[in-house]
Amino acid sequence: MRLILIGDVMTMARALMAVRTENPARLCQKWCAEAEAADKYRKKFQRAHPRWGNGSLMARACLQTPTALAGVSVDNPAYCQALAVVLTTLADWRRSKHRRSGRS
Repeated sequence: MRLILIGDVMTMARALMAVRTENPARLCQKWCAEAEAADKYRKKFQRAHPRWGNGSLMARACLQTPTALAGVSVDNPAYCQALAVVLTTLADWRRSKHRRSGRS
């Protein structure tokens, strides 16, 4: 997966808000896996993945909801909850990657 920037986190949170799901963390994990696969595809074929974008989380989230909730602010409790889900999922994702690679 490409380097994760704050814009990726914010866009993922907005996309989660726009999608009805019983398990937002699982959906976020799915999008992380798809972004990682898209990045590998981009590196191999020198172009964006046709379904999942260029390997960034923002590209993956924008494919889901291109302009959804663009103006939402951090005083929105649902947005704060979605940000928490994204950040927790990313922390877990990175921890699991480091464990598999033998890094601490």
